[in-house]
Order: sequence, then structure tokens, then C-alpha cells
Amino acid sequence: RDASFSEIFSRFPKMSRRHARFSTENGKWFVEDLDSTNGVYLDGVKIQSGSPVEVQEGMRIQFSLSCACKVIKTTSMKLEG
Repeated sequence: RDASFSEIFSRFPKMSRRHARFSTENGKWFVEDLDSTNGVYLDGVKIQSGSPVEVQEGMRIQFSLSCACKVIKTTSMKLEG
């Protein structure tokens, strides 16, 4: 995570420092669970650790019970919680 993500997610103690990774390839965004304890969920479904999954507009990405974000465009995300 870069400094801006660190500042945002430091408010959520249930998230580890290496919880998830966002990446982009060919204009598409992906999220990957980095073997976190609590997991990463896309629209309520837990994703497999170590396997990047494409995120699309309108999807909800949940990192813990108190931290989630919604993809509002494939170029930005809005933090919930």
C-alpha cells in the first residue's frame, strides 16, 4: 500500500498491514487476498488467497466487518464504513 492507503486503512484494526493487493493490467483492476486472517470478499463471496480477481463497477469489496469499499468506476473506489 502507498501512504494514502496506509492512512485510510489504519483506522481499521482488523486489517493486517499486508491484507490485500490491488493491481491493474490492460485497463482492468484486480484485488488479491494476501493470505489474510479475515479474508477478502467480493459481493459477499470470499476470494481465494493468492489468486487475483477482477473487480468491476458496482462491486463491493470487504476487508473486515468494519471496512468495505464499493467500486464506483474502474478508475476509482469509494471507502465505506
